[in-house]
Amino acid sequence: MLYHIVEAQLWHSGYQPASLAAEGFVHLSTREQLPETLSRHFSHAQKLVLVQLDEQRIQDDLRWEPVLGRATPMPHLYRAIDEQDVVVVHELSRDQDEWSLP
Repeated sequence: MLYHIVEAQLWHSGYQPASLAAEGFVHLSTREQLPETLSRHFSHAQKLVLVQLDEQRIQDDLRWEPVLGRATPMPHLYRAIDEQDVVVVHELSRDQDEWSLP
């Protein structure tokens, strides 16, 4: 499974991240990459949702690309997130500085 993190107030039906228009892809993470992604990009956030995607469904539009400062390539989805791609949406809670992952 792959994951997309989004601030809770932005998540809605038809949601597409700004990165799709700006960079041409949607940023994703593996389960192992989630803690670092949360720490790097969402330290300011209070409420997040973790969108779990079916990797088999998105594989034709998925690229694993190197990212500066990351030890492993990151998954990037080169198209919009389709409702059928979503397996489940988890609400993430924060205990002080730690995000509780499902």
